[in-house]
Amino acid sequence: MCKPKHHLWALLASAAFLTGACSDDDDTVTPPTSQNIVQVAAANPDFSSLVAAVTKAELVTTLSGPGPFTVFAPTNAAFAALLTQLGTTLDGLTKEQLTPILTYHVLSGQVGSQQVVGLKGAATVNGADIRIRTQAGQVFLTAGNGNDIRVTTTDIQASNGIIHVIDKVMLPPKDIPGVATDTPSLSTLVAALTKANLVGALKAPGPFTVFAPTNEAFAALLASNPAWTTLDDIPAATLDEVLKYHVVPMTKAYSETVVTLTKVSTLAGKDVTIDASAGVKLNGTTNVTLVDVLASNGVVHVIDKVLLPPAAPAPQPQPQTIVDVAVSKPELSSLVAAVQKAELVTTLSGAGPFTVFAPTNEAFTALLAALNTSLDALTKEALTPILTYHVVSGAVKAAQVVGLKGATTVNGADIRIRVDGDKVFLTAGNGADIQVTMTDIEASNGVIHVINKVMVPPKTIPEVATANPNFSSLVAALERANLVTALQAPGPFTVFAPTNEAFAALLASNPAWTTLNDIPLETLVAVLQYHVVPGTKAYSETVVTLPKVSTLLTGKDVTIDASAGVKLNGTTTVTATDVLASNGVIHVIDKVLLPPN
Repeated sequence: MCKPKHHLWALLASAAFLTGACSDDDDTVTPPTSQNIVQVAAANPDFSSLVAAVTKAELVTTLSGPGPFTVFAPTNAAFAALLTQLGTTLDGLTKEQLTPILTYHVLSGQVGSQQVVGLKGAATVNGADIRIRTQAGQVFLTAGNGNDIRVTTTDIQASNGIIHVIDKVMLPPKDIPGVATDTPSLSTLVAALTKANLVGALKAPGPFTVFAPTNEAFAALLASNPAWTTLDDIPAATLDEVLKYHVVPMTKAYSETVVTLTKVSTLAGKDVTIDASAGVKLNGTTNVTLVDVLASNGVVHVIDKVLLPPAAPAPQPQPQTIVDVAVSKPELSSLVAAVQKAELVTTLSGAGPFTVFAPTNEAFTALLAALNTSLDALTKEALTPILTYHVVSGAVKAAQVVGLKGATTVNGADIRIRVDGDKVFLTAGNGADIQVTMTDIEASNGVIHVINKVMVPPKTIPEVATANPNFSSLVAALERANLVTALQAPGPFTVFAPTNEAFAALLASNPAWTTLNDIPLETLVAVLQYHVVPGTKAYSETVVTLPKVSTLLTGKDVTIDASAGVKLNGTTTVTATDVLASNGVIHVIDKVLLPPN
């Protein structure tokens, strides 16, 4: 959840990527075309295997749709190498086998080469990630089957996206136990997980971050105790706790995130410290020797020692769950009543861990007064999305909270976090003035932070705009262009939203335009699409790292300059950022963006 800033790296890497691309004899940047991705591929003899695979997987219609998509396209030679390795033919592969492989080569949105080199990785429409690195002027991708996949040609344009050519077919990663099983140097870890009956837990969706000790690390652990010769000699409870101490639940922390953290909370309920001042060391002495090993349900970092949990403290009274702790605090009685009515007691008394931002009784009183209702009048269906919007997976203590820009709740919607002096405020769907008044109330299954206002989940982008008087012209324009429904879809979307004053200035710029109805419909649709970045939820900390973004108006980018504030296309100022929506994020701008040409 912590996002490193790599603006300078992105600029340097962009130059390297473009230089490397131009060094290839067959590397060209194609002009815009009316052909879609499938048609462009079909017209290139070197993609005949890819086209045959897409046809067999019945993905032609999907990849001929509006998109936009980014496709990393393997050559015929790449397919031939894969089929030889698998000892099969394209005809021998089923639709069910081909579909996850092919969708692992597709990104949502149009991501040109200049954007690719600014990324550390990307999530494919398959759901699994790829990683991206620049080396000696070339760009390489890491997939489930290796890190030597080279991008050989970039920016082949299509009407519904863009194609980059690669020299190897990418295979989606397996789950964490599958990745470990396929790695000979982790065979002892696999044996330990099997003995502790933890394989099934690490096959769950997660995500998990796993620090994986090598066989040599386990050998050193056994040698450290004269009573231990094999894993069978380690007491079951000890082995279980040690293995859980290597697992960070509910987070997929790649290396660029790990180096920004001082510690992480593990499945064992104890923290591992991180020092990235010289390499990466865990708990002071354990080295991270290999990072970012992809898995379908998380990421693995290899380490050279087995991490040992700190010694257990003196026996304490029976630990209380989050619900028990809340019940013991009179100022949280309204929260407890709401949790009971929503039938969430069992969930919040479960293993977790959870982080709960707990509104006080006064906070509930204020919300109920604003809604002109009572707690008794609210149904389970009305309470559940509100209460789950106050819960984050994992035990996130105050020291970690202040290092975050935001977090995703178990409701699925985001909250944002900001630090103002010694105070911490949360932004939710109902405002940015929600103060954290008490922190780190510990429970056996997580931690509670008290807040002074009930957080209400954000609505969809059109609903957020409708509720804001400054966007009445934008709402009217979306309705006339018949784009409201499109922006109610799951997305995610990033929307640059012009104010009423911005639309007034647009109308004043053309003597023929008095109202929105005077703007030709085709023009209005194109202009509005030019304000929408599909397939991504780019908060301000991400926006300032990008030189440009691709919009819903195919082939038309918006440039970004964050050298002094944030300006789009050179003259349009972003005046407010990170307005939350359930299906994306809104940034307010002071001018209507006009597409080139």
